[in-house]
Order: sequence, then C-alpha cells, then structure tokens
Amino acid sequence: MVLSTPEPWAFSEREGSALAVDVPCLLSGWGEPLSPDNLVSQLLQKRSDVEFHPDLKEEGLKRNHTREFKLQCCRQVATGQKRPAQICREHNLSESVLLRWRREYEARGEAAFTEKQLSQTEALEAKIAELERFCGQLALENIVILKKTLESSRSKNGTP
Repeated sequence: MVLSTPEPWAFSEREGSALAVDVPCLLSGWGEPLSPDNLVSQLLQKRSDVEFHPDLKEEGLKRNHTREFKLQCCRQVATGQKRPAQICREHNLSESVLLRWRREYEARGEAAFTEKQLSQTEALEAKIAELERFCGQLALENIVILKKTLESSRSKNGTP
C-alpha cells in the first residue's frame, strides 16, 4: 500500500512488512520502489556527473565528480540559489566534501578544480631538479661506455 503524501519521499510496504522507498525522479518521474540496498547505486548509475574510481568497485562508492559539477554546486551556494544542506541532499554529498569544494572555489575562483600552477621559483626549482637527474643519468651512461671501451681495448691487446 503506497501512502499518498505531498512529500517527494513516500514509503510503501511489501510482503513481510519490508519497506522500500519510492524515489522521486531525479531520474524520470516517480519510479518503482527500490530496496534500500541498491538505492544509492541505482541513483548513481543514472548520473553523468559522477564516475566511479577505476580501482574500486561500486560497493566502495568512491566517486570522481566532474569539474563542471563541482563549479555548478559552488556557484549555486555562492549566489544563494540553494543552501549547502539542500545541495548535499540532492546530490548525496557529504557536507565536508562540499565545504572543501567551496573553500577551493573561494580561493581560486573559476580556476578551481584544475591543476595548480607552480610559482616561478617553484617552476625553476623543478626544472633544476629535472636537469640534475638528467646529468646523473648521463654520467652513469658515460661510465658504462668507458668500461666497455676499456674492456674491448684490453681484450684486443691481450692484457687482462
């Protein structure tokens, strides 16, 4: 028996008095009752702004949200369109995740959620480190070449 309520969440009884939840459609209107076990996974499968982490199965629920989705959520909070709790409920987000996104958005603006650019000194230090590694590799290669040259010249001359 499905209860008729104005709220978007209605509970229905099934055999053995087990409860299932009718989910309003973020998907496509009122859907069939879902069991609590697969409610989250079915919601996430239909969303294009969520990708599961490739190293984890669906049960781990580690999600990678797109940059556009993060910006959209932060803009909605910043403009006052929606409250943080409402966004968290609608998108099944933790408040701490949204807070972290908002802090980055406030610090970096529209450049948020991209790779951070190194400062000029950090970029130069990284280049120096890369060149030092390259010099070390060349030095090792030179040692190998010298050893081979010495061995071949000794074997030609017959000296051990």
